[in-house]
Amino acid sequence: APATRAETAMMLWRLLTPEARESLAGEQTCFRDVLPGHWAYRAVSALVSLGVLLGGRSGAFRPDTAITGEELAEALTRAAGLARAKEALPGVCAPHEVSGGPLTRADAARLLNAALGRSPGSPDDLAGGMRLWPDNRDESAAYYLDIQEATTGHTCIKNEAGQETWTGLG
Repeated sequence: APATRAETAMMLWRLLTPEARESLAGEQTCFRDVLPGHWAYRAVSALVSLGVLLGGRSGAFRPDTAITGEELAEALTRAAGLARAKEALPGVCAPHEVSGGPLTRADAARLLNAALGRSPGSPDDLAGGMRLWPDNRDESAAYYLDIQEATTGHTCIKNEAGQETWTGLG
């Protein structure tokens, strides 16, 4: 499914350090389509405050609109270039090349993993006992590793090539 702008805000919010999440907890936005009761309000408010995500000139954020590769690349480039954002999102760098069209959730996970330098080499590098999503059980699918990497808290060691071998969950 396409990744929406609100879902992308939530993905990035979850990458914030706990300290950054706490310090940005009171931030507010004035988008007419992301009000305080919206499920992604805190995430949108925090990332707009950091200068990573932007709204439109019309005063709308468009939370249910699919995010494009270009928009995500621009957000990650801003994060990599702003001192406060770099502190809140440690390790994030701009992705190299992305398409301008709408991203799927798998595409967004792939780009975020690449920007963070997070990549297991094969399914054998993952930890047993991890949660498997109903629509992500095919280990041969091109998106399998990226989805598991992006949605599973874990510890790891990296080999010389930068690929991860998970050492534990959590």
